[in-house]
Amino acid sequence: MKKGKKWMALTGALAISVIALTGGSGAKAVQADASDEEVFEATQELRDELKEYAGNDYEHFAELYRDTSEETIRNDFDVTEEMLNKIGNYDRQIFQVLAEADGYYAVGNTFYIVAGTHPNTHMECGSYIWLVSEKDGEWKFDYSDGANEKLSDKIVDLYPAGYAQAANEGKNTAFFGTANYMYVDETKVYEGCSNSELKYMYQNDDGSVVLGIWLANGTNNNIYYSTGTLTVTDETLGTVIDLSDLNVDTSVKAMNSRVVELTIPASEVMTGTQGWGRLDSNFGVDYK
Repeated sequence: MKKGKKWMALTGALAISVIALTGGSGAKAVQADASDEEVFEATQELRDELKEYAGNDYEHFAELYRDTSEETIRNDFDVTEEMLNKIGNYDRQIFQVLAEADGYYAVGNTFYIVAGTHPNTHMECGSYIWLVSEKDGEWKFDYSDGANEKLSDKIVDLYPAGYAQAANEGKNTAFFGTANYMYVDETKVYEGCSNSELKYMYQNDDGSVVLGIWLANGTNNNIYYSTGTLTVTDETLGTVIDLSDLNVDTSVKAMNSRVVELTIPASEVMTGTQGWGRLDSNFGVDYK
């Protein structure tokens, strides 16, 4: 992503909008009053109430929000029912407290289903980020400016240092699956299958590109990932990277995940240093 474009923030239960990557402010971390389990329970209860009121009772739906613009609430009211129906087809979920400050919490929530038995499986998933806050024992969704300001510096810590630096310097960057941060916790996997994907990429001054490959081994056996194939395309520029012999060469123990960073020389980047727009990626890897 070229300089001048901001990337990743939170403005509604179903929306990812924008905060700039500027690094930490130097502020000290605030001790959270609630445990992760309490945050998860509160978020799930709020989500259950969303399901009850979405699309049919705006008054009670709006009462689930604190200090949030009516525009955001109206947008959520119109689209939440469809989203909740979609995730109703998944049978497992993962919660993560991604950031916390002064009673504000950014909660990652990934829903998924695995069909079949490893190695012949099919996995589907959907990820969302909820902002919640607690005041006087009452939990509500909170997409206020205050919540974004309190959490923004914490959110930055979810990104690898090299990626954050490249973004701040206006270099090409791309992050795939912007609402899914399972990769920051090596214990988060899709149980029952192996999943591998390109999670992020950024370009260096010399034109080389760093790839962040996420390998999530949700099986009961250790897995060795050997050689991968990767195609990345830009909606305007066309093919950015097309590799058939990516040397992944990484073992991941059962029920764990790893991020492997690989550097692609400039000669393998088909678009040179032209600015990236919207990118799609297709990654596959052999394993045993």
